[in-house]
Amino acid sequence: MEEFIDEINRKHGIRFYKEQKEKFCAFAVQEFKKLGYEVNVDKLGNVVVGHPEAAKVVYSGHYDTPGAVNMLFISDRLNKAVGTGKGVALSSYTLAAAVAGSMRYTYDVLGNIGPVAQAVAFIAAIGITGKFPHKQNVNDNASGVAAVYAMAQKNDPANKDIAYILFNKEEGGWWRDGVKPKVGTKGSGLYVKEFKKRYGHEPNFNLVNFDSVGLGELSIASNKKNRKDIVANIADTLDIKKDSGTSDHVNFEHAVSVFATKDAKIGKGRYMPHIHSRRDLEYDPDAIKGVVNDIYSVQDKLVELYDVRLAGGGGPEENLGLLRRFALKCREFLSKESGRSVPAPHTTEKILKPR
Repeated sequence: MEEFIDEINRKHGIRFYKEQKEKFCAFAVQEFKKLGYEVNVDKLGNVVVGHPEAAKVVYSGHYDTPGAVNMLFISDRLNKAVGTGKGVALSSYTLAAAVAGSMRYTYDVLGNIGPVAQAVAFIAAIGITGKFPHKQNVNDNASGVAAVYAMAQKNDPANKDIAYILFNKEEGGWWRDGVKPKVGTKGSGLYVKEFKKRYGHEPNFNLVNFDSVGLGELSIASNKKNRKDIVANIADTLDIKKDSGTSDHVNFEHAVSVFATKDAKIGKGRYMPHIHSRRDLEYDPDAIKGVVNDIYSVQDKLVELYDVRLAGGGGPEENLGLLRRFALKCREFLSKESGRSVPAPHTTEKILKPR
């Protein structure tokens, strides 16, 4: 795993422009194939390892890196002081206040034209800096890519219950790739849309997304859209902190993201060290290994959780759980034996419940 991440940081440290991403994808395909996996890069630039459409658990992480514009809105020092969420908010509010204050000053000096000219200049500055890459990207997210690779090393390529995806465009920026944002600007959002178009339903695998896991201790985040059963299985089993955070998990129904975080200096918040800053130059191999080992230790529970969830019925017949398929077989048998039609079960309980 360490050789893999060191190779990324040495030869593919910036994955911002299309040609940089293509070179990284070629490297990733080669490395996963060495482990014995089937790999392809879809039209969205996502590296797909194995067969997620048939998998019960998928491990993911984004491989793209942000633009320099992100540094305007994220302060590593504020994050460390009060936690990542509050730090980003304070950075944004401070920037907004500074811009508003300077607009008031230019209005006093130049009249109406002053604030207009400054707003145009500010928007132009964001647009220009957004087209240039941020150069330090070790924790965010070479560490997450390495974690996905380490999970693939631990598992057998013949195990079709597990698959892996390295997502493009978590950091946004469709203008650099030529793929316009039809569902947000995230490769994972576009992946879900293409999946639904192809298979007729949303992905029903359990997804564990690795983001910035190179420094700190394991924490887990979900969002209000996601099912809390995965969070409970991981957090309660490992006795780790439930956190908040936005990453590729937000586009999936059954998904969480795991981060490596540290305690903020003030309050009870936690922060991801050095993300989107010039200090994002290092990782702790033991931190990545710790996160990987913890998640691997609950992999069987995640597979079981998938089976239990699907056993309740719903979704396409080919994806129904074992109990529901058994119920349908019972219906076929009873119909043949009695010579009359037996109603299809709406749930497994109705046909299996003792009278």
